Amino acid sequence: MVKLPISETALKYYEETGYKFSYKEQAHLCYRYIPGLLERNKALREILEESDDEELNKDIRMMAEYEINAYRMFMDNKEGKCVYTLEIICRHSEHRYIFTTMEAAVEFVDRWVLDDYRIEKKRLFDGCDETDSDNMSTFTFKRGEPDEIIEYWSGEYDDVFNYDPREHGPFEERFDNIFMNVDCPFELGDIVKAPDKCYPVIVLCDRNIFHERYEEVRKHDWGNIIMTLDYEDNLIPVLDYRNDFSITYVRPFDLEKFNPNKEDFSESFYDDLSYISKMVRCRFNMDTIKTSIEVGQRYRHEFGNE
Repeated sequence: MVKLPISETALKYYEETGYKFSYKEQAHLCYRYIPGLLERNKALREILEESDDEELNKDIRMMAEYEINAYRMFMDNKEGKCVYTLEIICRHSEHRYIFTTMEAAVEFVDRWVLDDYRIEKKRLFDGCDETDSDNMSTFTFKRGEPDEIIEYWSGEYDDVFNYDPREHGPFEERFDNIFMNVDCPFELGDIVKAPDKCYPVIVLCDRNIFHERYEEVRKHDWGNIIMTLDYEDNLIPVLDYRNDFSITYVRPFDLEKFNPNKEDFSESFYDDLSYISKMVRCRFNMDTIKTSIEVGQRYRHEFGNE
């Protein structure tokens, strides 16, 4: 089985419970959780070498070929008829540079760019032309070793490669959009960390949240409307204690169990977090939890224990 791009906590849970991901589920996780286009493409091709699901293989092959060929065309300067515009993605300022080749842009990035960046490919014009000048490509990169292509759009390749995913079954059934009816790797009250947050949050659901969601859709009679679940339904609610007890929805497969020994938080913060976790497990409502924490914080402030 290909190395799955899910958290160590999630991977350990599924290994301990003996759950075996199907090739379709493996392809889904690789496509959705590997941020870099090239690494994602490599993983999908590894699945192709093992999978005997012909329909799935056809979809994977089309997606993999589309992405890698869009990338190759982006790198091709069409005999010097294009330029590459580099935009550095920075909160406080905006910088743009123009290069005649992708190699020159990459060299500049390697020497001077520390932030994430976006490179657009533009066609040069000396006069009127029927070709749409904006119908080219945009690739967004995240700094790393090597840099990862985390987002792309290709207009120049769409007319060449006839990829129409609608020909291959409903949107919800394609490997890149399926709903995964599996156990949630976390349970109510778990303290976890998400990749995009520098502080922990608390899980507000049970392990069977996805099974319940699946059964809820199945048992209803929607008349002529066919209700289905897809990728966006594999979200779980978490409590963001530092953001005024707000509830947000995140993807559980890349969450890690919070380890207080490896994090630099104040003792009072972790005490509050542990207390909230216990109250969540006991199924107290949010108003009660919030009031209890606020009373505790006022007490610490008044008596100098914070």
